[in-house]
Amino acid sequence: MSPRYRLMIPGPTECPAYVLHEMAEPVLPHYESEWAQIYWEIVGDLQKVLGTRSDVFPINGSGTLSFEIAMASLLAPGDRVLCLPNSCYGKAMGTASEGFGARVTFLDLPMFKPVAIDVVEKELRKDRYTLVVTAHHDTASGFLNPLEEIGELCRRHDVPLLVDCVSSIGALPIEMDAWGIDFACASVQKALDCPAGIAVVGVSGKAWRKLDAVGPLHRGRYMNLRNWRTSAVEQRDLHPNLISIATNNMMGLRASLKRILEEGLENRHRRMSRYGRMIRAGIRNLGLETFVDERYAPLLTRVVFPKDLSASEARDHVRFRHGILVGAEFRIPHFGAGVNTESITILLLAIEDYLRSKGKDIRRGTCLQGLEEKDR
Repeated sequence: MSPRYRLMIPGPTECPAYVLHEMAEPVLPHYESEWAQIYWEIVGDLQKVLGTRSDVFPINGSGTLSFEIAMASLLAPGDRVLCLPNSCYGKAMGTASEGFGARVTFLDLPMFKPVAIDVVEKELRKDRYTLVVTAHHDTASGFLNPLEEIGELCRRHDVPLLVDCVSSIGALPIEMDAWGIDFACASVQKALDCPAGIAVVGVSGKAWRKLDAVGPLHRGRYMNLRNWRTSAVEQRDLHPNLISIATNNMMGLRASLKRILEEGLENRHRRMSRYGRMIRAGIRNLGLETFVDERYAPLLTRVVFPKDLSASEARDHVRFRHGILVGAEFRIPHFGAGVNTESITILLLAIEDYLRSKGKDIRRGTCLQGLEEKDR
């Protein structure tokens, strides 16, 4: 059996015991009235988390499926797609669009910095597009795109906006209806505290109008959101999910959503922001820097080590000496059930220990100075 590390990576995150307990219960059938009631309860809670009254579909699959099913349902060969590739995931969505025959414009944007709205507006004035694709939060660096402004821009130009919110759902405010997000695409293995396996797709009223205007795309049954809508409407009280949905995963998601809503979305967002302040204060105490300006990175800190030290070596030290696994390039999320005041304290002490092992003259406990002021 491989070693068990405390997960402080940006996905998959630690799963709380109450989620795993629900998933270990006997298997439920993915139909009958009892299941339909549970399914719609989960959908209702997802709507609250996404800030929408529109359709939300939990679907067996990964975060990649969540945006590819939207593209497969909408894009015909030759359609124009505008991609905002200032993150790895934003660029990946542009590449995925090409797979469905779209002609993609990859806007020239600096990597790992919030998108400049005026650049996007200039492009939307120049050409007509079928879809705009972007990522909300980038876990490679930590920065956050100005989603509300992008949504308003797409609304004015009547172009649907598809957003990867895999790592922001459940961790940051998302107002799908108010911000003009037409496809909110996510999964559950990050801030929703569940194992991978369920994709989440929110579809706005504007998105449905665009989808209904598209002719047959011959993309099969599964990869067509219209079929998911038909099943939800016509089989609402018996079999609302189009396919054999993973009921045990869904039960884990149900338990997680209940806890999230009991805590309160605003309280949850504040707590994760507080964790970020603690992590960055400790990093600064040790004379280290962060990859992204903290004003733009509320959910993740990527640590920058001096040139004479190695982020990879530091990661191995923390992992094998202290039992904590952080993300590659030494990325520390502020979300996930494994991130709390205790684990942050242990992690900072582990980083301090690494620096001392490399000959840095650092007094024990330096990383913790002033942290109690941030934990409020």
